[in-house]
Amino acid sequence: MKSLIIAAVAVAGVSVAAPALAQDGPTLTQPQGYVNLGYTYLNPYGHDLGEVFGRGGLKFSRYWGVEGEFGGGVLGNHFATGPGVNSRVNLSEGIQAAGYGVGYLPLPILGGNKVELLARVGYGETPLTVRSDAAGGGQRAIDVASWNYGAGAQYMITRKDGLRFDYTRRDFQFRDPTNPHDIDTYSVSYVRKF
Repeated sequence: MKSLIIAAVAVAGVSVAAPALAQDGPTLTQPQGYVNLGYTYLNPYGHDLGEVFGRGGLKFSRYWGVEGEFGGGVLGNHFATGPGVNSRVNLSEGIQAAGYGVGYLPLPILGGNKVELLARVGYGETPLTVRSDAAGGGQRAIDVASWNYGAGAQYMITRKDGLRFDYTRRDFQFRDPTNPHDIDTYSVSYVRKF
């Protein structure tokens, strides 16, 4: 809970401080839409996984907006669970979904209006599937909810096209023996503004 409060304060701080730090840039007169398409690396239970995701968002000003995110697993991980017994964990059985509030900090001193820092806080669900090769092992599906928070940077190559890099922590609040520990995720994506 302490981490969630810190992340919320960071987003609020970005939204309040941004006008003072970036007064010379253009202002938005109407909401600006954007989409992202990218790849996320994550490591639940110490196993490397990957997912492809899409995001859609609206910026209501230069300093804040909202976005939704959907993703699906493309990389699983095999690991040994005993002599001659292998298991596999992956994300391919369901859709990861999350919604975020986003704070932006334009950095006009680093290339005009091309560079922005961002912080985001939201809520999401991550589906995991664990399969065992053991006789009668079968598979176990885990759909876990989390508070998500993180930061990133965005660089616009043209007025409408850019690249975005994010770190997001999925902080699972309701732990039981089937839930993973918190997951750190790292993503890179293509940005298209409308």
